[in-house]
Amino acid sequence: SMYCTNCGSQIPDDARFCENCGCKVEEEISVNPYAAQGGQAVGQNSYGNPGADYGRNVYAGGAYGGPKKKKNKKLIGLIVGIIVLAAVAAVCLFLFLNRKPAINLNDYMTISAEGVDGYGTAVCEFDYEAFEQKNAGKIKINEKNSEIKAYMSLFGADNDALVTELAQMSISYELDKTSNLSNGDIVTLTWNCDMLEEYFNCKFKYSDIEYTVKGLTEMETFDPFEGVDVEFSGTAPNGYADIIVNSGSEAVNSLYYSLDKNNGLSNGDVVTVTISYGNDVAAACAEDFGMVPSETSKEYTVEGLDSYTASIDGITANTENLMKNQAQNAFTEYVKNMWVPGEEFVEKMTYLGKYFLAAEDRNAADQNVCYLVYKIDVINNDGKLSFYYYTAFYNITSEKDGVQNVDLNRYTVPTGTKDIFGNVTGEDFIFSDNYYYDGYLNLEDMEAYVKSLYGNYTFESDVKE
Repeated sequence: SMYCTNCGSQIPDDARFCENCGCKVEEEISVNPYAAQGGQAVGQNSYGNPGADYGRNVYAGGAYGGPKKKKNKKLIGLIVGIIVLAAVAAVCLFLFLNRKPAINLNDYMTISAEGVDGYGTAVCEFDYEAFEQKNAGKIKINEKNSEIKAYMSLFGADNDALVTELAQMSISYELDKTSNLSNGDIVTLTWNCDMLEEYFNCKFKYSDIEYTVKGLTEMETFDPFEGVDVEFSGTAPNGYADIIVNSGSEAVNSLYYSLDKNNGLSNGDVVTVTISYGNDVAAACAEDFGMVPSETSKEYTVEGLDSYTASIDGITANTENLMKNQAQNAFTEYVKNMWVPGEEFVEKMTYLGKYFLAAEDRNAADQNVCYLVYKIDVINNDGKLSFYYYTAFYNITSEKDGVQNVDLNRYTVPTGTKDIFGNVTGEDFIFSDNYYYDGYLNLEDMEAYVKSLYGNYTFESDVKE
């Protein structure tokens, strides 16, 4: 007999595998030929008969007690592995049978382009009918959604109509460009379908779609701005723009031109002229003239406008001298007409400087005002006095070549009235109860009055006494 070297079980002599553990038999184990009892030779029994005990396994009934069986670790591991695999397979089968069907929205979207190359338009369309028919067994309405419950009561048993309504409410998309397209342009469609899985117990998938524009009709082009110009006039910041068309082209002369802004302009502003012709300028031109415009708008920069002087430093010496001469002549005329001859005399008229006010509102009637300030020394029968007087000029402008203009005939001076009781109002005062003058006894009052007239103007002064 033999014994398994792995588990110790007895096996037949001709066995190739252990019947207990399945291990391959590698060697035979028999009676120990070298075992002896009581000093007798091996192969001889206790009675002296040789070979009587030969072949007896000394381990089988002696102190050893026979072979012991070991735990079959490999067999246990195999069984556990089979159980785990079966459990995993069961879970996968459960998930497969209970999965939400994935519906790809991209399969139902069509993007196309039409029109003339350079002016093409892109459109997109979602095929709701195919979407509903192809997925009739997959689309399940989420009846637990409170909003859905309200719709269910509205549509009743018409489940198809409800699916259509919810799909149109929750499937949203847009193209990044839809007009003025050329062959080869890339148009991208993006989705906004956040509510889909709130309304339906289905799995949806979708991704941005890039569409390359193709198939647009190619036609000869013409320049719609050939012989077209914009003429600028007036004074900044209130300049004007007018479109002048002087072209021999039938197509150009047939177009309608419009300006995005034609007033309230300053040098350096940019205005845009846009063409129009029919509902679709490219399609209409293609049909009527057999060609399309190379562009539909053009920018023009405002230039050549006179501009209002914006600061006290912008007043040239020549302009200042012209205003001073006019102011002195006007004051001389005032003295001649208003003062008592032989009693009142101008001892001295001293120029002190100017106040300059610039409008902050480009729509103000007067964009700037310049006050020339004088000190007047007077002698009359009651004594001597000094007072302050001004002459104000309006809207000083500068041409692009630097020439400055001012209307010398439009000016103002201090004015007031005296009633029959000798009371004065306005910019007047009385000297020694006998003499009445237009002006101010101090500069502070004059400056405060000027500022009160022009609240939304910047104020500058170079007046020095």
